Amino acid sequence: MTTTNLSVTALKPGDNYAWPHSKVDGKLQVVPFMDLDNAAPAGAINSSVAEMSKWALLQLNHGKIPGSEERLFSEAQPREMWTGQTLLPIGGGDSPLAAMRPKFAAYALGWGVQDYHGRKLVGHSGGVSGFVTRVMLVPEENLGVLVFTNAESGAAFESILFHILDAYFGVPPTDWTAVMKAATDKGEKEAEEILATSSKDRAANSKPSLPLEKFAGVYNDPWYGPITIKQEGSGLVFSMDHTPNAVADLQHWQFDTFKAHWRDRTIEDAFVTFTLNPDGSIDHFTMAAVSPLADFSFDYQDLWFTPERQKTP
Repeated sequence: MTTTNLSVTALKPGDNYAWPHSKVDGKLQVVPFMDLDNAAPAGAINSSVAEMSKWALLQLNHGKIPGSEERLFSEAQPREMWTGQTLLPIGGGDSPLAAMRPKFAAYALGWGVQDYHGRKLVGHSGGVSGFVTRVMLVPEENLGVLVFTNAESGAAFESILFHILDAYFGVPPTDWTAVMKAATDKGEKEAEEILATSSKDRAANSKPSLPLEKFAGVYNDPWYGPITIKQEGSGLVFSMDHTPNAVADLQHWQFDTFKAHWRDRTIEDAFVTFTLNPDGSIDHFTMAAVSPLADFSFDYQDLWFTPERQKTP
């Protein structure tokens, strides 16, 4: 694997690599590369299907380099890695994806495991701004499928994957492109209905408990670190100090909840809700995605920010 690297800073002008694409305000367009150097183990590998296929073959060969006597890990390691550790729920209902619903699903050691037409699937997806990917192994068939895309459509890589699996397994074909589109359309419609209900039911005439300048300041989350809220003109501007692109204008939503409208439109808007102490001072604030379709991995999820207290002289 000679062209695979671990940072977007290794991508030089003129090199042969794909550019990330994402929908911005409903239109698919090129977006900047995301620098993941501060969280590299979570998704900073830049590779190709040709080179990742070598890695997949190593996995299917249980740690032994194909065509060689060299071994990188023991044969026992895949058994341990591919053994489920955490059971995952299997949804019901009338989802368009019912045809691919497994009988079991679990998270193993860095791998997701499930069944499909009597075979055990071992895989994982990945995604950063402008790219989503899927790696799937079928150990008993000695099969590996890798799908890399430079757009943010999980439905696209799943459609390709299951078309390949059906053909390889010799089962009756399904028009997975149509199935995935139906599922995507259903999810988007449900999200629109939730957003419409949320907007209709909010107390639009309510006001914050405090003057806007009282919300300004530096706040800290034990995991993330600092964010800064500044008053600019008649509004508030929210910035996440360790995420340069995460700058938002805070729009009052209702009571002590604001909506962070990110200036980088590839980031999903978030609700920012402040909780006050009995004396009227701010105790903390939390954040939650506005849309149910927001990616779970955005920096604002699952954080608990408290005001940075001024030190006494």
